[in-house]
Amino acid sequence: MTPGQQKSPVAERKRERDVYLLYGSAFRDSPKIETPALDHKPRASADSTLIALAQLTATRLNVARACISLIDDTHQHFLAEATPSLPLRPKPEDAAAALWLGNVSVPRSWGVCEEVLQMRTDAVLVIDDLSKTEQYAHSDFVKGGPQWRFYGGVPLVCPRGSVVGVLSIWDGEPRPDPGLSGGQVILLQDFAATIINYLDTYTLRDQYQRGEQFTRGLLSFAQGASALKPFKVFADDSSNQSGSTTAASAGSVRSLKTLSSVGSRTIQASSTNERSIGTLQNSILPLHSKDMFSRAANVMMASSNLDGVLILDASVAATGHRQFPGTNEEDASSGDSSHSVSSSSDAASTASSRRDMQDDKSPKTCSVLGYAVRGKASNDGSDFGTLLERDLARLLKEWSTGKITNFTATGSSVSSTDDNSSSSASAAEVVSSEAKKKDVGRRFRTSVAVHELLPKARSVAFVPFWDYASHKIL
Repeated sequence: MTPGQQKSPVAERKRERDVYLLYGSAFRDSPKIETPALDHKPRASADSTLIALAQLTATRLNVARACISLIDDTHQHFLAEATPSLPLRPKPEDAAAALWLGNVSVPRSWGVCEEVLQMRTDAVLVIDDLSKTEQYAHSDFVKGGPQWRFYGGVPLVCPRGSVVGVLSIWDGEPRPDPGLSGGQVILLQDFAATIINYLDTYTLRDQYQRGEQFTRGLLSFAQGASALKPFKVFADDSSNQSGSTTAASAGSVRSLKTLSSVGSRTIQASSTNERSIGTLQNSILPLHSKDMFSRAANVMMASSNLDGVLILDASVAATGHRQFPGTNEEDASSGDSSHSVSSSSDAASTASSRRDMQDDKSPKTCSVLGYAVRGKASNDGSDFGTLLERDLARLLKEWSTGKITNFTATGSSVSSTDDNSSSSASAAEVVSSEAKKKDVGRRFRTSVAVHELLPKARSVAFVPFWDYASHKIL
């Protein structure tokens, strides 16, 4: 692909997805600057290995500095910057004096590296003299500030084949064409491959941390906590208070089982809907369940490094899709007679309540059972919107086993399970198939509903709660 070509929107969304899913933890804590700041004090990367790799790149290619960065749809995240003489663990004042940008996230349109995203994965972008180019001659990094002249950039290609970032080199002196020799190009590409292999350790560390936090989350919830407890607390509790811990665990098991229970208050519903739904929910909602769902949301958020958790009531929305994934209706109804009678009674009760609510033709919104938002004790309405019951019913049908979908800043979505093969069909083939057109339209409506519910989210995990005893979704 030549630098002037544009990737398809689907390919670009998948590229952005890979940046977040594989390496999001690498720039999660990076500071952001949205406008050029004269008082910006660069900080060194906390990862001395990345500094060493950038420094070795700058030294071997005889340039003033090298930068390692990842690029999503809006920002370029500089993970590390190094000069040939920068210490691997520099003092803050030394880093501020020696570095240009350091470890920071900036708008991706500020620099040159964005061009590399449009190139072939085996290509290298070389600009012998930035001051001689129409596009960059008047840029701050050429006209003022560091006054860069030479630039070289090579893609960082993840194992999925997406270009997730750039290894770039910079110098204050222009270089005669071709700028980099054939051997230097190969060396730059080798450094890029080494760096992407090292960045995979971020993925492994993130997975390990998530597993550890998830385990602590389960234990914390079982002991009635609303936040993560350190493992030492559990060890002390088990040795000193084994009896009370057992009792608490037994009680929490019953609480966890009621996590699949349904009912709570409604939001943004008419007074008629509120009374009818509220009557049903209050009759089956366990005592103190609101506190339980709030604790669950907080623990899930903390244990998975999430920005927020929203638990919705699916009691009414799941009317036509209570079937357990992987089974059929015949299998679900082949249990013992007492179970069948209980299931039939529950279904009749739900259907009766549903008929009472059908008198009001206005759209019904799903009730919120519990939520948690990072850094906020309560929600002011700006973090999430509403979801209609009919949209949730469609989600439960299409994503019955759960799904992760990612959104760009403009609201376009791509599933975490999609790959390039799913978009290999030609446009004519898609248009010619009425079934495919309907499927695309249905998926579009689904993603729009999720985005309207969580307008600020970039990645959303939809996880239905299943009652594994009755083989029904709740």
